Amino acid sequence: MKTDRFKKIVKIPPEVKVLLKNDYYHFVGPKGEIKHKLHEYLSIDIYSDYLCIFFSGGILKKRERIKISSLLNTTYSLFNNYISGVLNFFHRSLKLDGIDGRAHV
Repeated sequence: MKTDRFKKIVKIPPEVKVLLKNDYYHFVGPKGEIKHKLHEYLSIDIYSDYLCIFFSGGILKKRERIKISSLLNTTYSLFNNYISGVLNFFHRSLKLDGIDGRAHV
């Protein structure tokens, strides 16, 4: 089985630092810090401008591969959101157009 299928790469901007302290990964940026404990089946290699999340285990059955794939994709999305969160504050814009007190989004 190829391990490339169970590998995701997250790009790290220069303003963000990713550190490992006491089994927690800390994402530190100009707007704050977020920490995350990684699942036991996943591992991370940290490089200067990206990190690689991958499955660190043996041969899997089909049902287990689906679960690991879901876990890997969720962790990938969380890490991208963490990086976005320590770079920018939460922002949502809403534009309202309407007449007579009625709004159409």
